[in-house]
Amino acid sequence: FSDATLVAGQAAALGLRATLLGGDGWSSRMLFKRAQPAGRAFYADLCSPPEDFGERYRRTYGEEAEGCRAVLAYDAVLAVVHALTELGPLDEEALTRHLPATRARLRHALERVDFSGRTGRIRFDAHRNREGGLAILELKCLENGCRPRLVRSAHAR
Repeated sequence: FSDATLVAGQAAALGLRATLLGGDGWSSRMLFKRAQPAGRAFYADLCSPPEDFGERYRRTYGEEAEGCRAVLAYDAVLAVVHALTELGPLDEEALTRHLPATRARLRHALERVDFSGRTGRIRFDAHRNREGGLAILELKCLENGCRPRLVRSAHAR
């Protein structure tokens, strides 16, 4: 992803103001530290992090959450909680001697989760991929760095 910084710098040096497009790695605050896009820049990410989540993250950890990573991890933990809740209480045998069977039950329970998380509806398809949304963000760059602005968001139904 560091190539994007090189491309942005070289394009600016040549006077090119082309629109740049990127993927979810562009949510990193480190990306355009050395050079910024001379024209518009957009990227796609797996979600549009809720503002209140970002504020809580900032208060708790003293720094910005990068893109969707933290909020997707939060939803992943919630998915495991939902699956474990479906299993019910686990005795010592389920966690020792019958651990392989317990893991299989947990995998099957994860396949069936369906709840509203911080990034939208959380459920998985037949290939165990999350049916999620997509967000298009535009980078607004100033001298002190680039900040994302949500352009459009679509969630799985």
